[in-house]
Amino acid sequence: MNKTFFNSKKEKSSLRWFLFFISFIFMIGFVASVPPVTQVSQFAETIEITYPQYDYVPQNAAFQLNVRIINGSSQLTNVTASCDLHLLNPDGTHTMESFMDFEDDEFYIDISSGNFTDLGFHGFVIMCNTSNQVGFANGVFEVTRSGQESNPNFFWFILLISAGIIGLGFAIKNAPITILGSFGLVYVGLYIILNGINGLKDTVYTWGWGVIILAVAGYIGIKSAYEMIQDSAE
Repeated sequence: MNKTFFNSKKEKSSLRWFLFFISFIFMIGFVASVPPVTQVSQFAETIEITYPQYDYVPQNAAFQLNVRIINGSSQLTNVTASCDLHLLNPDGTHTMESFMDFEDDEFYIDISSGNFTDLGFHGFVIMCNTSNQVGFANGVFEVTRSGQESNPNFFWFILLISAGIIGLGFAIKNAPITILGSFGLVYVGLYIILNGINGLKDTVYTWGWGVIILAVAGYIGIKSAYEMIQDSAE
């Protein structure tokens, strides 16, 4: 049997395209992972505003924000004060602007899931005032798929390992190793679909890249298995 597992010309062409594809993914990740410049300011004029400071919020998840306002050593209620909340999208447009209700010594507001559709950094402003006093609190929070901080190191680690195994399989003409590497790419594709790519916030793009990587992984794995079967049959 003179045939090798991979046809040499096809092998070199496939390897070149695979390396180009992986390099392109790395370039996108590098550009996207550069964090935007943000500034968080929190201040109060006479009135002190206390609230849970969420750094991350799950995409499409509703929750309740609770606020307490203090004037010196006393806590203010809706008898003498009022509060309102402003939410802003990553592009700076308002997604919500509403007065807060009061119950059990706290001002509160129920925020619907539609305010957290867009991934990325959102802004907020809380304003409370009495007849002669006013206080502000403002800052940013990030909407992520999971509601937790993105972990780009894990993503790149799995992608590097998968690419390395596939490259090794091509280099030594070993189908089982190539197929093993394609399993890693399947995991990367599913990870992107579920969690997105760190820094790349557009949902359509993240889903698209996840599907593309799944398709590439499927092609490599199926083609390698098919050629291995064909080779062993001869």
